[in-house]
Amino acid sequence: MLNTSLIYTFIFIMINLNLVAQNKFLKKNIETYYLDNCDNNNLNIDKDSIIIYFESGFSDQAEVYINNKLVIKEKLEEYKSTGSTNRDFTYNFIKYGKYPTLKIYLLKSRQTLDVVLNNKYKFLFINKMKDKWSLIYRNTPIIRE
Repeated sequence: MLNTSLIYTFIFIMINLNLVAQNKFLKKNIETYYLDNCDNNNLNIDKDSIIIYFESGFSDQAEVYINNKLVIKEKLEEYKSTGSTNRDFTYNFIKYGKYPTLKIYLLKSRQTLDVVLNNKYKFLFINKMKDKWSLIYRNTPIIRE
């Protein structure tokens, strides 16, 4: 019979190796930036929601899910004149859950983003650069001219 502590040690090592591999993949392909402090008490905005903007680098048919519920199914195309898709949507943390999972599937390029949204920020700007994703959290909106 195998020693149970040896079995537990083996399982612990395998789980940790798997987590290291996942984190290495995520860090390599997703860059996350927090540009404002997370104190949003002084903002005159809905504190129970986040607005998600699809910015540059998109040219693909996309399916966007929040907690495995389809919220967008359309082509996301960057307008060269603005550097953005001009597409966004609002997610309410109170109505749908405080720690939602955002999943984006790009159908043509077969790329995926899968992240838990940070509920301490009110704006999320998502950029796509080839096989890399850039997530920019802010509590102040970007003013466009």
